[in-house]
Amino acid sequence: MAASLQGLFTPIPEVLEFESWWHERDLKRYMLILYFHSSGTFKVLVDDSKTPLTVHPMTRTSEPVRAWNLHVGGTVDILGRTTTLMSATMRTVSWLDENAKRLWKMKTTLEAKLNKFRAQPKTALDFGSFKHMADNKVCYGGKIDIGRIADCVAALEMELSQYQ
Repeated sequence: MAASLQGLFTPIPEVLEFESWWHERDLKRYMLILYFHSSGTFKVLVDDSKTPLTVHPMTRTSEPVRAWNLHVGGTVDILGRTTTLMSATMRTVSWLDENAKRLWKMKTTLEAKLNKFRAQPKTALDFGSFKHMADNKVCYGGKIDIGRIADCVAALEMELSQYQ
């Protein structure tokens, strides 16, 4: 499925850069997380470390993490600890938001086509964080899970192919 989803995205930047932080006693600790698309690895640099750790992350379903699985507010398992991606660089946010808008437009177009064949019109993902997209809010800040929208688009395309 990962290969079929990759075609739905604009060219993926070589590096997606996120930041995370947590409180340890009275200190605020920072972690820089670099995702390298070509190798599918993270380089993790904690504020007190000298060299980055290279990590091969997995999703909860034991599949390799892909660029479209990452977003601000999302979680990743790094060294056995669930880590929340708290912020991202402007380049990363721009790529995420651009794909979110484009994929959402594809989703709504496909739903409109499919609803012509359905007795009861349906919509998908119009709840939670996706409600902002349904309401046409402009600034997403990289917080939209583009992987879920891409999964939805792929499912809608498959369903539409049954009618065409």
